[in-house]
Amino acid sequence: MHPRRLWPALLRGPSTSPLEPMKRHLIFGTVTLLLALVAGVGGYWLGFLYGSRWGLMADGLPRGVVAVGNLHLLERGHPDSVRFYLETEVDSGLMDWDQLERFPLRSAFNTLYGDNVIPGYEGYVRKLAAYRKEHPSPLDDPSLTQQTIQHIREQDPAMAQEMQEGDSLRRQRIQELLKKYGQ
Repeated sequence: MHPRRLWPALLRGPSTSPLEPMKRHLIFGTVTLLLALVAGVGGYWLGFLYGSRWGLMADGLPRGVVAVGNLHLLERGHPDSVRFYLETEVDSGLMDWDQLERFPLRSAFNTLYGDNVIPGYEGYVRKLAAYRKEHPSPLDDPSLTQQTIQHIREQDPAMAQEMQEGDSLRRQRIQELLKKYGQ
């Protein structure tokens, strides 16, 4: 406020309007609500941005331990075990993409993350699908699947049923992805 206008307002004294306290409370409440909203949105965005990156970094440690185990298997002359693990990782990557692709808020993912993640990852899924199209999954071997499910059925029939349904869903979803991305 300009100093010439300030003096008359000070000389008049406090407002005598019965609505004046209500106006102050309304202004205070509105400002508080806006600040809380900005802090909440900002905190969520920063938490998502950094949390997802830290989650990926934290996941690097167990992946490194798995890599060490696979390197030991290679040193001992067991490349088939390493190949089986890597083949299952191809299937896992395809299934992870399937879940991400079906996620209803995936269009908001790039906005929250701050990068062009989804379109960039479509290149990866195309490579996985092309590989899987040329190289059938060892998990599709019916004898391996039945042997595994039978072993589990002896100990936990409900889990065996879940695994059988999950395997069927995995095969179906991967076939859909191969049709869509496997040129």
